[in-house]
Amino acid sequence: MKTKNNWLLFLLLTILFTLPAVFSLLYHPFFTFHDETQIVNMHQFFKTLDLGQFPPRWGLDFHFNYGSPFPAFYYQLPYFLGYPFHLAGFSLVATFKILLILGFFVAALGVYFLGLQLTTPFLSLVAAVIYTYTPYRAVASFVRGSLGESFALALFPWVFLFTLRLFQKPNLKRAVLAGLSWSALILTHQLATVFFIPLLLGLSLFLLISNRRLFFPLITTNLIALSTSAFYLLPLLVDRSLIKPSSPFNFYDHFPFLKQLIYSPWGYRASVWGIDDGLSFQLGLVPLLILVFVYILTMLKIRRYQDKLNRNIFLYLLLAFPATIALMNIRTSFFWDVFPFTQLVQFPWRLLMITTFLVPVIFLLTTPLIPKKLFLPLGLFLLVASPLSTIRFFQPGEIYDRDDNYYLHRYLPNQAQGDEYEVSSAYLEHTEDYVSLPLTATRPTSLPDQLLTAKDPDTRINILDDNPFHTRFQVYPSNQDTLTLHRFAYPNWHVYLDDQSVKYNVDDLGLITFDVPSGSHFVTLKFEKTPLQQLSDLVTLVGLSVSFLLLFLPVSKKQTKSRTKS
Repeated sequence: MKTKNNWLLFLLLTILFTLPAVFSLLYHPFFTFHDETQIVNMHQFFKTLDLGQFPPRWGLDFHFNYGSPFPAFYYQLPYFLGYPFHLAGFSLVATFKILLILGFFVAALGVYFLGLQLTTPFLSLVAAVIYTYTPYRAVASFVRGSLGESFALALFPWVFLFTLRLFQKPNLKRAVLAGLSWSALILTHQLATVFFIPLLLGLSLFLLISNRRLFFPLITTNLIALSTSAFYLLPLLVDRSLIKPSSPFNFYDHFPFLKQLIYSPWGYRASVWGIDDGLSFQLGLVPLLILVFVYILTMLKIRRYQDKLNRNIFLYLLLAFPATIALMNIRTSFFWDVFPFTQLVQFPWRLLMITTFLVPVIFLLTTPLIPKKLFLPLGLFLLVASPLSTIRFFQPGEIYDRDDNYYLHRYLPNQAQGDEYEVSSAYLEHTEDYVSLPLTATRPTSLPDQLLTAKDPDTRINILDDNPFHTRFQVYPSNQDTLTLHRFAYPNWHVYLDDQSVKYNVDDLGLITFDVPSGSHFVTLKFEKTPLQQLSDLVTLVGLSVSFLLLFLPVSKKQTKSRTKS
């Protein structure tokens, strides 16, 4: 549907309506949230980039300085977006808040531009406001403080927009744009990808039945998505066998009850077994009213739907919504028993990400069935009701004026030495459950005295270059000795003795050990890309290059003539 000339006015209104959702992020110093260790994760990501490792694949300070391949297995795009703010001198806390705020505006604008493909600018504004003020948006940002989920929610409408444009008019450039958007989602949040991409693939198969011309563009979209994210996706999938599986949560304790989806009290505490959860799983009053309205209107008027493509998408999403609700119910545990990513999901109520997105899109697709005389009163009602019914949720729990040092001292033991902070019991017991531990490693309980130690106390060790990813020592053993590098062994780490690669051993703690003969020797510890990582980086480089060429190839004369005639 073509937009009217007032689309820019409603674009500005979309921005203005989004502002109240982020006011508290602008004027409060900082606040408590569930995933506080993300500040430290961001610190390690930035530190790795500062030291020249790209893309980041090793967190130096995790597990008492013994390190972790955590950055290679965690989401990356939100941290990449935060890195320019780090370079500009912003604190970690300020960068975190900026990213949360940015996520709200990216999400609202995505729904608005998606709406312009389906309906009027006014109703596109309405849909953006509905999306912004759905309760789970507040849960993701103010309760859980999850950058990954917040950015996934921000990307959903853009991914759907580029995919919809491909469905509307299949061509190569639209296939590339859709593929790049899918790739961005892959890099943003693994779980969101596991939920959202199958939803799109299912829709694609559904539409392929009536439009075979979509087949090759969709293949192109998938190839672009997989190739441009290969630097992250390939090692993520293959190298999982190199780390210990871990999850501190019992997946089956976190199915929400149906009545909790209709209403559950607001809170800032944890999810627990039963109905006494400390956070809310409610879909929201306005989304529930919209769904009742949509399903009644659909039963009465679906035959009047003129646009065949949008009607098919509409019907598919109408089926997808109750299916998503069903998967959040314990009675569907038989599905989760065979689902390969159950431990990744951790909390079935995370499917609220999908329901949160589906409501405004279903609303947009319903507009052809709504009498035009109802556009204004219905839209005005939703513009008022959506923010008013949930604005109290878009506030932090407890307010604290905490700076970067608080989080670094609390969650990184090498930062807490010699000052008033102590390593927290949370760090010692729980906080690194998410931080990947190499398969052969045993998590220590204290910091090493130094990076390289010798079995013989008389062996002298001098550090010549202290770059953590390229550390060089000079050692002076009187007799043959065994040296231990206090880094967890991992395929990326290589040891060189007098510039010759040596095969090292792995001790009971998972540390690197090797023998050196008597005399003066140079020892170098290097972090190098594995063959798989080199291949995956190359695939991404080729994928990005091909995408760039396909997007900016000059239009052929034949295409130009056809456009001129039209």
